[in-house]
Amino acid sequence: MRLSLCEEDRVRFSLPEWLEFDLRNISVADMDELSDRYGFDPDDWPAPFLGELTLEQAGDPDAVPKPRRWRNHALCWMLLRQAGVPASWDEAATVKYMMIRTESTAEPEAESRGKEATVATASARSAGSTTRRSATSSASRRRKST
Repeated sequence: MRLSLCEEDRVRFSLPEWLEFDLRNISVADMDELSDRYGFDPDDWPAPFLGELTLEQAGDPDAVPKPRRWRNHALCWMLLRQAGVPASWDEAATVKYMMIRTESTAEPEAESRGKEATVATASARSAGSTTRRSATSSASRRRKST
């Protein structure tokens, strides 16, 4: 996946427009930091980052895992470190997260349009099914009831 920070953050960290990001490309030290901080087994990576299905979602083939609260902060931290910036945890918290654009190398039409989305949206799209939600899915029922 390719990510781009807002111009202010790119200048501050001396980064190019697009950065490559891979959840599997994490150093042992960074994994230790995350697993100590959030109490997961490093052997389970990247499942702790991707989230887990809620009990309510069980059995729904279109269910998307609910992200952990710390995911956005961890994403910014890992992205900077993978780009060669020795950012601290606190420095990563100052990245303007909502200004991060994604460009999935698996979606060539999105690349050509310069599609903007939040990282959470891109992660959900890649983790979820490509089939359309049925009218009886839990998300559809919630939408209809509001």
